[in-house]
Amino acid sequence: MKNNWYAIEGGPSSGKTTTIEILKRRGYKTVDESARQYYQSQIDAGVTNEEIRANPQKLQDSIAQMQIDIETKLDSNETIFFDSGIPHVAAYYDFYGIETPDFVKEAVEKCYYKKIFFLERLPMIKDDIRSESDQEAQKISDLIFATYSKLPLEIIKVLVMSPEERVKFILSLV
Repeated sequence: MKNNWYAIEGGPSSGKTTTIEILKRRGYKTVDESARQYYQSQIDAGVTNEEIRANPQKLQDSIAQMQIDIETKLDSNETIFFDSGIPHVAAYYDFYGIETPDFVKEAVEKCYYKKIFFLERLPMIKDDIRSESDQEAQKISDLIFATYSKLPLEIIKVLVMSPEERVKFILSLV
């Protein structure tokens, strides 16, 4: 299905959320990262980060379903910027070495974004949710790029520059 959606992509600590926040402040419709939304909902319910990560299959299935549900409810004619798309979620199954379920494979095959803006990684900054090492973050970044590369979607690499310059670059190609 064709739409007017753009995915802001990259591995952990690449500046996706900062980019999305700037776009949001400028009045663009954005969708926050489903993984962060899921983690926050679990933390708010009293579940620890360690407990959330203890079952990677459940974790990834929950995040994938959340992302799919979000995307199925949105207007395909509206210009929307996503802090990560369905293939991003799928790459984490490979990272954890677990089988990607059919519902996720089907969603990846059917997904469409007008363009993928793949942000080059920045220095790793850990927070309450992000706990990967620098090497793990690079592996995740590579897996996300590889997952998108298998799809017939336009991928545009966004180099390291100031957040405002990244947004200006992205908007010049929309």
